[in-house]
Amino acid sequence: MQKTIERLLKDPTKFPLLLKSLSRSNYFSQPFGPGPPALGIGIEGMSEIESTMYSRVSQIHSSVTKELLDNSIIPKQIFEYSRRFAYSSYSYPHEKKKHKGGEDSFVINEQLMGVADGVSSWSKYGVDPSLYSKELIKNIEREFLNQDENKRNLLEVLERAAQEVEAKGSSTCCLACMDTFQDCLHTLVLGDSGYMILRPENEELKILFKSEDQTHSFNSPYQVGTWGDNPLSAIANKHYIQDKDIVIMATDGLWDNLYETSIVNVLKPFVQGDNFSEKIDQAIKNLADSAYQVAYSQNIQTPFQDKAQNAGLNWRGGKPDDITILLGQIVFDHHDDTSTQADENNNPIYELD
Repeated sequence: MQKTIERLLKDPTKFPLLLKSLSRSNYFSQPFGPGPPALGIGIEGMSEIESTMYSRVSQIHSSVTKELLDNSIIPKQIFEYSRRFAYSSYSYPHEKKKHKGGEDSFVINEQLMGVADGVSSWSKYGVDPSLYSKELIKNIEREFLNQDENKRNLLEVLERAAQEVEAKGSSTCCLACMDTFQDCLHTLVLGDSGYMILRPENEELKILFKSEDQTHSFNSPYQVGTWGDNPLSAIANKHYIQDKDIVIMATDGLWDNLYETSIVNVLKPFVQGDNFSEKIDQAIKNLADSAYQVAYSQNIQTPFQDKAQNAGLNWRGGKPDDITILLGQIVFDHHDDTSTQADENNNPIYELD
């Protein structure tokens, strides 16, 4: 530990790396969050240099990024996220909506994934459902970029984005973003768009989590927009993640047509080896192809058929719909020279010299 502090003290440009290292060590009772760190020990028992650094970290943690950047002490790239998505996207519009590209919309980059499904029943009132979902996603992307990266809040992003939509209509929504300081993923679900987190283990895929639909009744999902639900009724969640975990996000065109096990079986061949991110484009295309084929079949049992029959309807097969899928693999970019191991729960352990 002392060697690490001494080395970093000699080079101010590496000071942010010390913050990351300290935040994951036993020197603190919890990882750094948006506010000052929760200190887990006292000064007593530390060496002089450790005591100095301890005091220094506790004093400037909340403002270190702004202070160092404003005074050009370190280059901006030092603060690039160490967690990101390697990502791809694929969409199949409904056969009858191809002329306008469907009614789904999405955003995906290294830090944010999001889908919105325009509620098709608005077309009965002469309203194009795609206009709302497209404007909502555009606003979400802007609000996310405008938000303090140290205080990400997806509920706030959705609420502000929805307030600024001018188009009539409504939409379901699902969002996910990386945490700045911790190895975790923040998510948000409103309606029946959703996500699933998978973990490759010994060339298999383990389902860690699958979001649940928010519905008022059969085929009547929660939605934000005109006469819609309060954005704050969305379900927010936080998931601890590892390098190479996989996030699938999609509108209900995927979830209504493919069971979770079917999704896993489509992706499983692509996790063989250690280069899933290089095969991600083909993996998502195969997944979209599978959902599309089932959507227009009446001979295959589907999740939508199960829901319809539970609601007393005589429905067989898939559900023709827009199908929008986002696929992201978690990538940890380690900018320091600390080694990474795992504890008994397979959570990363960062060791210091």
